[in-house]
Amino acid sequence: LVLPPGEHQSGVLRLIVAHQLGSPAINKLRIGGLEYLNFSTLEYHLRFSRDRESCKPHALIEPIWMRQRWMIDFCLRNVWLMRILNCCGPLLQVSTACICLVGSGPALYVAFAFACSFHLLSIPLLGIVFPFNIPCYVIALLPNS
Repeated sequence: LVLPPGEHQSGVLRLIVAHQLGSPAINKLRIGGLEYLNFSTLEYHLRFSRDRESCKPHALIEPIWMRQRWMIDFCLRNVWLMRILNCCGPLLQVSTACICLVGSGPALYVAFAFACSFHLLSIPLLGIVFPFNIPCYVIALLPNS
């Protein structure tokens, strides 16, 4: 990003992170409606993730070996856990986006923790890696980084 370091650069970076996390959550709810929050949505995605081979040709984005079938099976056996995870995903995304837009100080550490936990949990369950997101979160959300 070609902006001088300082308040303007961090503001732009936080806006980008807010868009990156908030847009998918809003689209999930816009397209799926409140029905998206039904645990059967996550159940479908987990079964698809467990039972398929990679759909993408790039080993960096979707390494098959990182998908943990035991963890997927554990979630599929526990409906209560799927309910929690399925509601927490969009909630984490939207709340992190809001914190990015209006938060400061300690709230940005919370946003960083939310964003990282969302992505780190996506790796073993869905087998999808976003390798550049966490370094972007460090730069955008953590002061003096």
